[in-house]
Amino acid sequence: MYRAAAAVPFDDPDRVTAGLRGQLRVMAAAAGADPDWSTLRVQGPVRRGAHRGTGLSEWTATVVVTGASPALDDRWIDALGPTVPRRMAATAEMTSPLVDR
Repeated sequence: MYRAAAAVPFDDPDRVTAGLRGQLRVMAAAAGADPDWSTLRVQGPVRRGAHRGTGLSEWTATVVVTGASPALDDRWIDALGPTVPRRMAATAEMTSPLVDR
C-alpha cells in the first residue's frame, strides 16, 4: 500500500484527489507497480496552522499496489559509499502540483 499526503490552502476535494492520485501514480511507476484505483481512499481535510496568512488543509490518500519491486532504501545507499549523494528530503510544497508558487 502506498500513501501520499498534501497540505494545501484550499478545500477542493476533486482537485486534491487529482493531485494525490498523481503522486501515487508516480510512486507506483517508479517501483514498477500497478495501483488498484478501486482501493483509493482519500482522507481530509484536517485543518493545520497558517501558510502566508491562509489556513492549510492536510489530506492523505492510500492505494493498494501489486507488482512492486523492492525500493532502494538508505541502507543500500550507505553500502554504495560516498559516490552516491544522500537524497534531500522534500516538502509537500516543493513537490505538490496543488500549491501555487
